[in-house]
Amino acid sequence: LHLLRDLTKREREKDATVDLQYQALILTCGVSDFNHFTEVDLDTVTSITINCGESQTVLISYTEETVAFQNLGISLNGGVTASKIIHHFTGPTLTVSGVNILGAVFAPFSDVFFPQGLITGQVFAGAFIGTDETVSNLAEADTDSCGKYGGGHAIVTGPTGAMLFD
Repeated sequence: LHLLRDLTKREREKDATVDLQYQALILTCGVSDFNHFTEVDLDTVTSITINCGESQTVLISYTEETVAFQNLGISLNGGVTASKIIHHFTGPTLTVSGVNILGAVFAPFSDVFFPQGLITGQVFAGAFIGTDETVSNLAEADTDSCGKYGGGHAIVTGPTGAMLFD
C-alpha cells in the first residue's frame, strides 16, 4: 500500500493536471504511463474530457461524497482508450444513470444502482442493482456455480458485458 501511494504521488508530480472550466472537468495526463487523479469531485460537472496518450493508463479516484455518476458526457482525446481507464468510487452507494461510462467501474464497497445508461468496461461492485430488481445478491451468489472460483463470485452479462465480483 505504501509503495502504491509513493508511486502515485511521483506519477502525479509529472505534470498531470485537473482543470474545471465552467462545468467541464478536464483531466490531462503527464509524461508517465500511469496517471492517478485523486479526490475528483463531480458536483456541478456536466462533462469529463480525458487528454492522455495511447500508452497511458488512467486511474480516477472520486471523493467519498461522489454518489452519482449521471447526466454527463465523457470524451477521450490523445489516443487513450476506454480499456485504459478505471473509475474508482469509495462511497456506500453509487447511482449510474444517463451516461456512457468509458472504462471500468471499481466500486467494491458500494451498492451500484444502474437504472439506465451504458458502461463500456468491467464493473466491480459490492452489489449491482438494475431498475427495480436486484441483479446481484450475495446470498443468491453463494448458491450458484460461481463459488467454484474461490471466495469471489463472477457474473458475466455477455461477451462484451460487465463483470461483477461480490
